[in-house]
Amino acid sequence: MENGNQESRRFVNRSNPRVIVELIGEAQLRLAEIRQPVVVYSRGDNIYVRLSVEFHAKFKPYDQEN
Repeated sequence: MENGNQESRRFVNRSNPRVIVELIGEAQLRLAEIRQPVVVYSRGDNIYVRLSVEFHAKFKPYDQEN
């Protein structure tokens, strides 16, 4: 996600379409020498961090059909 992009992106849960989240950005999780890409997103008042692969398996873009 580019800096300065003020427009948030919405994603919907693949198994429960009532769950809609807002993508905040992407980051890198570093644990010792292991580095993993992660996604930072919000749902309501909470902010979450999830592995990028896991996020995209669980959520799809809000405007995407099926």
